[in-house]
Amino acid sequence: MQAIFRKRSCSGASDLESESPGYIPAAQTTVLALAGTLFLLMSGVGCVGFRGGELEETRPWPPAPTASAKKPVVSLSLVGRATMNGKPTPIDPGMADLWLQYTRDTYVSSGLFSEVRSGSVASDLKAEVEVVDAGSGSKFLFFMTGLTLGVLPSCGTDDFTWKTTLKDGAGNLRGVIEKKESATLWIEILLLFGMPFSTPASAAKSAMGDLNRSTLLDALEKGYLRP
Repeated sequence: MQAIFRKRSCSGASDLESESPGYIPAAQTTVLALAGTLFLLMSGVGCVGFRGGELEETRPWPPAPTASAKKPVVSLSLVGRATMNGKPTPIDPGMADLWLQYTRDTYVSSGLFSEVRSGSVASDLKAEVEVVDAGSGSKFLFFMTGLTLGVLPSCGTDDFTWKTTLKDGAGNLRGVIEKKESATLWIEILLLFGMPFSTPASAAKSAMGDLNRSTLLDALEKGYLRP
C-alpha cells in the first residue's frame, strides 16, 4: 500500500515491494525475509494487518462461464492517487505498477476475456481504473512505537477507493463501478507471533484482489462486458 503499508513495513522496507520480483530479485527475497524475521525476533516487535470488511463480497469466484462463445479482448489502464491524513502525497510509480499487475492478474484469472492488454491499445473493451489510497495514522505514535521497540502500540489505516470505468472499443461509456475497502496495520510487541498468520502485505493484496473481483462480478451482471 502507498500511504501506510509502504511507509511502515515491519522489516523497514515496503511489504508489497518485498513480495514483488519487480522490486527485489527473487534470489534476494528469501535472504531479506530471513534478515527481517531475525531483526523482529531480536527486537521483539511485531506487526499484523487486518482488512476492514467494508466490501463484504461473498459471490463465488471465478464466475460461471457465460453463454456467449466469444470472449472480448480488454485493454487495462490504471492511475493512482494517495493522501496521508487528508493531504495529497506523491505516489511511487512502482506502487501504481504493482496495483496494475494485481489488477491484471485478477482479470486474467476471471476467464471472462480472451486477452488482457495493458495501456491504450485496440481492444473490444477498455477498463480504466482509478485508485485512491487515503492513509491515516499518527507519525508521532509510529515514532514512539519504534523508540520503545513496540511497548507502545501504533496503527495506521489505508482506505481504498477502486473506481473502474468501462467503455467499448470505440470509447463509448458502458458503466462506472466504484468499490471501497480498507486495511489496517498494527505494530505492537505482543503481535510478534501473529505475524505469520496476518501480515500487512497479505491483507493489502487480499483487499486489492477482492476489489477487482467484485468489480468484474458487478460488470458481468450489468452486461458491461459483452463483446
